[in-house]
Amino acid sequence: MKMKIIILAFCVWSCRAVMENCPCPPLDNGFLVPHLEIYEHGINISYGCETGWKPALGTRWGEITCSNGTWSHSPRCIDSTSCFTPYASHAKPAHHPTAFYPHASLLPFVCDRGYEFDGTDSALCLNATWRLPVCKRKPHTCDSPAKVFNVTVMHPNQDVFENGDMLKYVCAELYMQAALEFMTCLYGIWSPAPDCDDILTVLGETAVFPHQVSEFSDDLSDAGSPVRSATPHTVRKCRTEPRLENGHIAQLKGGMRLSAECLPFYKLEGPAEIRCVMGKWTELPVCKPPCTLDRTRFDSDHPDEYLMEGEQKTFFCSGFKQKRNVRCVNGNAIYGECHSSGRLLNQIFISSYVILALILKNMFNTTTIPTPYQLTTEKMRTIIIILAFSIWSCPAVLEIVLNCRRPKLMNGFFVPHLDIYEHSVNISYGCDTGLKPALETWWGEITCKDGQWSHNPQCIDKTHCAPHVLNAHAEQPLKTSYAPNEEFNFKCEPNFEFESGNSKARCENGKWTLPKCKRKPEFCAPPPRVFNGMIIQPYQDAFKNGAQLNYVCADGYKIEGNDYNICENGQWTNSPTCVEKSPCSREPAVRNARPADELRRSYNHGDTVQFICNRGYTFEDTDSAQCEDGTWKLPKCIVEKSPCSSKPAVRNARPADELRRSYNHGDTVQFICNRGYTFEDTDSAQCEDGTWKLPECIDPTRCTAPRVANAQPSGTLESSYRSGDYVVFRCDRGYEFERRHPYATCADGTWRLPVCQKLCGTPSVPNARPTVGLSTSYSTGSYVVFNCNSGYEFVGEHYAKCVDGNWELPVCKSRDETVCSAPHVPNARPVVDLTLFYATGRTVRFVCDSGYEFEGTDTARCEGGIWRLPVCKGRGPHGGSLHPDPDAVLLPVRYCGTQPLIENGDVTELAGGNELKAQCKRLYKLTGPGTIRCVNAKWTEIPVCKPPCKLDRTKILHTHHPDEYLQEGETKRFYCSYRDQIDISCIHGTPVYGECKCILCFIETKAITAFLYLQIHLSLFSAVII
Repeated sequence: MKMKIIILAFCVWSCRAVMENCPCPPLDNGFLVPHLEIYEHGINISYGCETGWKPALGTRWGEITCSNGTWSHSPRCIDSTSCFTPYASHAKPAHHPTAFYPHASLLPFVCDRGYEFDGTDSALCLNATWRLPVCKRKPHTCDSPAKVFNVTVMHPNQDVFENGDMLKYVCAELYMQAALEFMTCLYGIWSPAPDCDDILTVLGETAVFPHQVSEFSDDLSDAGSPVRSATPHTVRKCRTEPRLENGHIAQLKGGMRLSAECLPFYKLEGPAEIRCVMGKWTELPVCKPPCTLDRTRFDSDHPDEYLMEGEQKTFFCSGFKQKRNVRCVNGNAIYGECHSSGRLLNQIFISSYVILALILKNMFNTTTIPTPYQLTTEKMRTIIIILAFSIWSCPAVLEIVLNCRRPKLMNGFFVPHLDIYEHSVNISYGCDTGLKPALETWWGEITCKDGQWSHNPQCIDKTHCAPHVLNAHAEQPLKTSYAPNEEFNFKCEPNFEFESGNSKARCENGKWTLPKCKRKPEFCAPPPRVFNGMIIQPYQDAFKNGAQLNYVCADGYKIEGNDYNICENGQWTNSPTCVEKSPCSREPAVRNARPADELRRSYNHGDTVQFICNRGYTFEDTDSAQCEDGTWKLPKCIVEKSPCSSKPAVRNARPADELRRSYNHGDTVQFICNRGYTFEDTDSAQCEDGTWKLPECIDPTRCTAPRVANAQPSGTLESSYRSGDYVVFRCDRGYEFERRHPYATCADGTWRLPVCQKLCGTPSVPNARPTVGLSTSYSTGSYVVFNCNSGYEFVGEHYAKCVDGNWELPVCKSRDETVCSAPHVPNARPVVDLTLFYATGRTVRFVCDSGYEFEGTDTARCEGGIWRLPVCKGRGPHGGSLHPDPDAVLLPVRYCGTQPLIENGDVTELAGGNELKAQCKRLYKLTGPGTIRCVNAKWTEIPVCKPPCKLDRTKILHTHHPDEYLQEGETKRFYCSYRDQIDISCIHGTPVYGECKCILCFIETKAITAFLYLQIHLSLFSAVII
């Protein structure tokens, strides 16, 4: 029995060691934090990418987790100019999108039904930004039809329908078709909708209806359809493919189902598969968007920018080494509080072994550990109990032992100031006036590790010095003494360089001639000392241009001015100061209260004074006044709330418990509605300052007084109505009822309300006249036909259409006048909706997209059939335009003359004539903008086609990889032998060959080791059983 327990414990420990560790994952052009050869199960490690690269996750920083010897995903760094999966309005990719696309990649799109491309049909990736195609709405299309009561529309999930599309209507349960069952989109207007009559009225109240449906009927998107059964069909029966916003749909094998998949970072909610049942799609899923994180709340070491819906992560707070949890809920990031959190060390088995050894030595009073055969049954039972307790308590004990107490520091202060600091936390410390840290810096930093501080903080006199070369260290260990004329070399610290190029120290006549390390001109020296203040970033001897330092003051002091300092061109922009917070020179006075103790003449910042409210009053919050920087923060005494002396009574309800004679302010009493009634809101009565706020039990079949937008009731409204009652309304002036239906009808507690639509006034078209007499008002959907005056002709439609109270008017132009079609400005959108055509002299204002700004005017102007368009340029790194030009005007490409030449490539004029599309020969890589424009009669930046790298076929196996070329910036892995592999990159036209090595050798070795451990365990157990 004893031997079995020992062997079982050894098996658990050894299997755990073999199965759970992960090897260091390969990562090209990046680095791991921390960097180890082996990582334990459950550990999370971060990884970043070198300059010019970024993680293939869409974030600035990545994280992977080791789980049972396998990483959650393989880290990968991709070119920083690559783009992630794009999204274009009213369009979807023509084929299944990938996670990312290299610079200059083209991704073809397909417009949704009812839309057509306005220009190019492909998205172009340029320097990590997509230039997306634009899908504009086709003419003569219809919006989704208006809702009709008691009717279900059998149409696909789309918001625009083309001219000639037909929709089938199905009546709701207990209603019968009274007319046509189809409606048609004709030139932007739907034909009249069919009516559904009450079937009880048509067939009589004795009619019987089937209610049993098959299991598939639950999947129908419109559950009110009266069907006997539902049989799944092929997806072709539903004609139009459903649309999944922020995702895509793919047909599964067999043609009976569709699969739904979301774009990266979007979360699929709902069924992942869609079926076609009785010509209708089953429930469609939704791709919920991710949460965009507020980067100002985090430390710079955590560059994640998005969280998926429902995802939760832990980040370091900005400033001190504290953490906070962040969760994505319904597209909103929920931020937890910042709190300290130490790491529990996973050393249970090692600690248990040490405890077991000490127990055995103590039992036998020896210096060696006895064998299991020397133990009695009673001692063995005691050891097992103690061992189990040690395993349970070990993590908590280790966490306490590894924490650090606040170190002693004379004449100084800590930030933050705590009694206990957790393992691995870093804290800063500063010294009082006239003193400095013994580190040759004016603020210091120490680290808690395994219960010990990295060094003992100490404040010394500021006149103290030590013999050394500032900002340098000796290349060899220093000796105690040096002979005359003896020399040795120093090496400058990073960001410093030797003055006059001399790096040698020379002993001359008992004195040292020392080199000097001066700071590089683009770096800033440590900022000036701020007394009673602290910089929360780690200390450095030099700071890069643009570096920002943040300050905090000691207790009792406050920042005067900005709490930050920025390095600009070798100089600090400002120097904050910490000033003492002011005392309170006058006595505090609280209305309707008196002080609990005698008052003093003056109080320091932070002092408090307790008060007592007068009779009949009570404190609203705290009972103490506090001095804050010379001003009293006073408590407030409010009138004490009265109790309720009467018992509460609720109509059509009874109390859930026995009532008392009296209730205090804020007390509640729960009630139960009588049969046939339900609570309208809460089920409890509440005492509020001597008055009961009572719940209400209502008949669920009754309706409260109705309200109709833009309408008034014909008579006085009652407080409630029975099911079947109706109220007549009249529309406000300038509105009329949709379908001339003025009745609001109560149906089982729900109102069926009429709709008042806004009327259009009399239309007027310049240079045109109506074909018939005009009315003073028109309903939505009405249209008026016009004829152009003599010498004019229509551009586009010849009728005016009333839409939601506004007219869409036709255009009559002079026969010899040239008009402009609707303008398009790259990286911008119009302020108002565009029309199809514009006469000469007409203008349209635009707004630049986010990250862009105008160069010059923001208005497009039509001149002789040609638009003079504004230009939106990307913002530079400091907020300004990359090429500021107040007079920049985008012109058609023909104004720049001969098209530019691209070596190893060519250009193609895009639709609209305002841009040229650049493309390279096969295997050549486009570097620079993918489109060229004519601005002020000059071409914008011309891209370059970089040549590929030709591979040395002697270094790779022909049978595995027939590739002979790599594109610029491309990296691929090839077999260099039948077992080993080699990574090859193309950099500036030259192939760079990595080391030929075995990639899977570690995995094979680990599998063999696990197999051997398993054989040993089986042998041991067999020996014990025998």
